[in-house]
Amino acid sequence: MHTEFSARIASLGRGDLQTEVAYRGGLVVKRGTPGSVRADVVEGTLERPIAIYDLKTGSARLTPTRIADIRSHLPQGFQDIPIIEIRAP
Repeated sequence: MHTEFSARIASLGRGDLQTEVAYRGGLVVKRGTPGSVRADVVEGTLERPIAIYDLKTGSARLTPTRIADIRSHLPQGFQDIPIIEIRAP
């Protein structure tokens, strides 16, 4: 589902939407970097995100703990941006 979601986002052709972005300690890092968090979609630039979208399937939910974890790794000054759950069937 995440692969299809990424492809759909890419097909929109919007330069302000990036998929599968990993952050650690305020920096963009390689996906899978130990201790990093992965954002399904970042709106804005990677260094200055304005919103994060997190795809959830089945019974999975975006919890306050997960939101706090994502926020803790975003660039300095951007920890309070909206983090929005996107529901997939």
